Amino acid sequence: MVKRSFITTVILLSSAVYAQQPSPQERLSQAANTGNVAEAKAAVKAGANPNQGFGSMATYGGVKAVRTLVEAGADVNSATSGGWTPLMGAADEGKLETVKYLVSKKANVNAKTGQGRTAAIRAAYHDRAEVIEFLLSKGANVNEADSGGVTALMLAAQAGHEKTVKVLLAAGADKALKSAANKTALNYAQESLTSHERGLKEAKDSIKANPKAASSYEFSVKLYQDRIAQAKKTIALLTGADKKSLGKLVGKVFSADGKKLTITGKNIGDLTVGTKLVIKTANGEISATISEILHSKAKAKAKKDGAEKGDAVHLAK
Repeated sequence: MVKRSFITTVILLSSAVYAQQPSPQERLSQAANTGNVAEAKAAVKAGANPNQGFGSMATYGGVKAVRTLVEAGADVNSATSGGWTPLMGAADEGKLETVKYLVSKKANVNAKTGQGRTAAIRAAYHDRAEVIEFLLSKGANVNEADSGGVTALMLAAQAGHEKTVKVLLAAGADKALKSAANKTALNYAQESLTSHERGLKEAKDSIKANPKAASSYEFSVKLYQDRIAQAKKTIALLTGADKKSLGKLVGKVFSADGKKLTITGKNIGDLTVGTKLVIKTANGEISATISEILHSKAKAKAKKDGAEKGDAVHLAK
């Protein structure tokens, strides 16, 4: 009797343990959500379909994990029922190396979700400027619009993503395009500015009405102030007002070594040591000061790194 009970207990315990073991597909799903390369390999080896969980792996895992599934036979253009592809997931999270790898494996840069959004449009929404720049260099349509006529530029402008707006404009994004709501990128940026200004006023009014609770609203005040500043910079880019802050064009950067620059141009000889300059780079403006005049060239000291050969140099206003 005792022996039979013992055997029964062992069988029941074994069954319970067996029942708790996740299937290969469940193991792959868990690995995808955590980016666990070793577990992903084991799950695929155990029979998991590499296409299931591929999107999550591209979104949450690293390029090594994604490579594991591709080498196991996953389709880089596999999509969910909503049209979501692994490339979109990687672009959403700003995973540039993963994006580069997927594109190298022929991922479609212009694939769309059910709402008509491409990887570039999704990246613009999340301010992934470097990802967008790469996708555009690989054939992504800068003026592609979703089902509501909303473009990457409109989304970036609405969110006040200054760096992304710069990248899109430099790539030829059309500022005149209108969404189905009959709004341009500038309209969206201006609406956001108005909304943030209203939010700031409400936060300040709350502080006036209840000074003892001021600390509760300080975060909101700072948040709205930052958003207002971003919105104004974005509007300046869309209207060209940012260019009006620059003085006369002096020349171009001839060479750059950290914060030390050599500038060349026809008007260099007319300048003097100590002249303040502004260098237009791909990522914004850099202030510099001429330290030495060398005929048609000049040496200058910049406040920060980032200037490259060919960048335009203006007098500071």
